[in-house]
Amino acid sequence: MIGGFKHAPNRDAATWFAREIWPQLHPLLPGVECHLYGAYADHAMQRLNDPAAGLRCMGAPRMRWPHWRAIG
Repeated sequence: MIGGFKHAPNRDAATWFAREIWPQLHPLLPGVECHLYGAYADHAMQRLNDPAAGLRCMGAPRMRWPHWRAIG
């Protein structure tokens, strides 16, 4: 997921996904991780980070990240 966290709808969507959807989806996808990317990931957004549950709040994306080249 990608979205700036200064935008309230993005914050709401990320929080909803992390609390309501991912806990139901993750057991069906063993070994899969979901990465949340977005600038301005404050403490509230960082609290969504739960590596044990396969959910990582990564902060702002970096264009040099290899996966960007693969999808760009």
